[in-house]
Amino acid sequence: MDVSRRTVVVFIVLLLMAHIFAVFFGWYSSSLVDFLLHFLGGIWSALFFGLLYKHFISTHLHDHFSEKIKMLLIIISFASLLGIGWEFHEFILSEYFPAYLQEDMWQVMNSLLVTIIGGGFGGWLIIYRKADSKDNIV
Repeated sequence: MDVSRRTVVVFIVLLLMAHIFAVFFGWYSSSLVDFLLHFLGGIWSALFFGLLYKHFISTHLHDHFSEKIKMLLIIISFASLLGIGWEFHEFILSEYFPAYLQEDMWQVMNSLLVTIIGGGFGGWLIIYRKADSKDNIV
């Protein structure tokens, strides 16, 4: 799975459109929609990190298992950081727009957990994309 700019941009545009529709039509009242969008956001953050890694840091990751685990932990940390930023975004919007409401801390923690799981899944997809590939990261 080669992460390209186009993939990352199309994914985030579709994700943001789904978010706008969910807010406009009140779909966030269903926890399944919130779960799905946070999971997809975690996958997107892993893809985005893979793109950044590919273009700015390195083009090759050694085949050592420990290097793959380190990269997976970094990807999960990056997804966590973006998830926390998104939760701040939701908190600020819920303070100024009563229609956009975060219900409780349980919802926030659940959203962060799902984002982290999505980031881990996306990171796993990036790192272990092909068993016979020479460069196992993006």
